[in-house]
Amino acid sequence: MTQAVEQNINDIEAIRQLKARYVRLGDTQQWEEFAELFTEDCEYIFDVMPRKCQNDPIAGHIVGRDNFLGGMSDWMAGLKTVHHVYSAEIKLTAPDCAEGIWAMHDYLELPSGIFKGWGHYHEVYVKQNGRWKIKRTQTTRLRYEEIWF
Repeated sequence: MTQAVEQNINDIEAIRQLKARYVRLGDTQQWEEFAELFTEDCEYIFDVMPRKCQNDPIAGHIVGRDNFLGGMSDWMAGLKTVHHVYSAEIKLTAPDCAEGIWAMHDYLELPSGIFKGWGHYHEVYVKQNGRWKIKRTQTTRLRYEEIWF
């Protein structure tokens, strides 16, 4: 195996580990460690996102790690969530850049109901100081269910 191929395999595995930490740290609400997974200028786009009330917007777009994490930690306080990701498609586009698509399912227990979603994360990753980070993530839904109490 050449050194370049070995490095590609190592980078792809590092990105898989990054996404595994994303799911675990988000669901367990470990926000300080979760913050380390993103670039400062990260971008988060939702075509459909969980809502606490039927009048809340169904789509969203957040720019900046501090905006994203501040809003998410407040919004998720007291909620129970489960995210599963699988079937990763990861493509290295440069030595320090990559793109990925992950199939996903999420389940959220909210005070006002239950949200279930199925779809994909479409992501861009960059390597900063030897560590892969999420620069952009777009959540697309193929199906979702909202059960209101």
